[in-house]
Amino acid sequence: MISGIDTDPAKIALVEMIGVFADRIDAWILAEGLETKDEAQALVRLGAPLAQGFYFGRPADDFTQLDPGCLELWSEPRQAPESSQLLSIMTLTPWISDNDLCHISQVTTSQPTLEHLVVLDSESRPKAFVVPSPESSAIKRPLLVVASTDTIEAVAHRMLTRSANQRFTPVAVVGEDGRYLGTITAEGIMAALAGKTSS
Repeated sequence: MISGIDTDPAKIALVEMIGVFADRIDAWILAEGLETKDEAQALVRLGAPLAQGFYFGRPADDFTQLDPGCLELWSEPRQAPESSQLLSIMTLTPWISDNDLCHISQVTTSQPTLEHLVVLDSESRPKAFVVPSPESSAIKRPLLVVASTDTIEAVAHRMLTRSANQRFTPVAVVGEDGRYLGTITAEGIMAALAGKTSS
């Protein structure tokens, strides 16, 4: 996940999401396998607090002094990534491949409290929501897809301008490459907006 992260938007989005999850459960993330300065700079921009790898030094019998240049990046002021607005309220909704829709009844039977599933195509791009019901599973369309870099206000506007029967359906969040990252509910958007208003 760390190798080449500086040039891979999918890896960047994944680390962002893991960082948000770690914050929620009061945990720290450790980026292992860091080898280049460019990778280090990408991780600093993402707010990764800990890292390990050949960038800091090769394995040795005794402790050695680290190159001060390696540590300078971690001592610089950090800013949260622009996309953290949406990622901070995103949930990891279960998904199913559109090729496996014939097995949807097995999934919904094993998870009776499941409210919906995201349907992904062969390139992990969201296509629809499957809403389980006792008799069958209906696919809700159209599916609203938003970018992880969109603002909360922009997503709220897009949600509220949908048709009445779709207005409160969760939206799918994708990274720069269009791959599925998670979902955001109308309740999450409203709570985030309320928090901004009160602060």
